[in-house]
Amino acid sequence: MKNLYLLVIVLLTLLVTAPTIAQNNGGIDSGNYNYQSGPKRHRTVIALGPSSLWSPTLKFEQGIGNWVSAGFHARFRFIMWNGGKIEPFVRVYFTEKSPEGPFIQLKGSFGAYRRNFVFDDFCYYDSNGDYICGDSYDEDYFFSFGGGLVGGYQFFFGAKDHFALDLFGGFQYMYQDRSGYNDYRYLRRIFINFPVEVGLRLGVAF
Repeated sequence: MKNLYLLVIVLLTLLVTAPTIAQNNGGIDSGNYNYQSGPKRHRTVIALGPSSLWSPTLKFEQGIGNWVSAGFHARFRFIMWNGGKIEPFVRVYFTEKSPEGPFIQLKGSFGAYRRNFVFDDFCYYDSNGDYICGDSYDEDYFFSFGGGLVGGYQFFFGAKDHFALDLFGGFQYMYQDRSGYNDYRYLRRIFINFPVEVGLRLGVAF
C-alpha cells in the first residue's frame, strides 16, 4: 500500500505541475501552436483500441506544451465481467513535439466490475434434483484502483498527419480486495487488471 500511495502522490504532482512545465517550454498559442519556427502541429488525439465489441477502449490526449500531454483511457466490458475503468495519465515526450514521438507515461486507474455469468464448476444439484447456480454470482461490484508506468511511441501519418498510431508497453499495479472470494474468482479478477500492459491505439489527430 505504501508504494500505491507514493504512486498516487507522484501522479497528482505531475498533474499539478504539467501546466507550468508547458508554459516554460513554449505554451499554447490560442490553437495556433508552433514548435519554435516549425509548422503548426496537431495537439489533440482521439483513438480506439483494437479490442472486440464487448470490450472497447477509448483514448483522449491533449498536448499542453512542447514536452507534456495529459488525457485519459476509458475501458469497458460488456460480458463475463461487466463494468469498466477510467485511467487519467500524464505523458512526457522526448522530442519537443508533444504529443508525437517517444514518451514515458504515468497513469492512475480506477475500475468497477461485476461478474455476470455462471461458473459451471460452482453449480450443483440439490436434494430435489434441481440444478442450482444462483450462488455462483457476485451480487455486488468489486472495485480496483492503482496506477502504472509505461513507455511508448506515438506517430502521425496519412494526409496532413491526421491519423495517429500509439504503441506502448509497461507495468501496472492494481489493488483489489480478495476478502470473501476463493482463489479461482480472485485469479479471474487479476486477469482483468494484468500487471503487464501492452497495447496500441489508432485514431485521429486534430
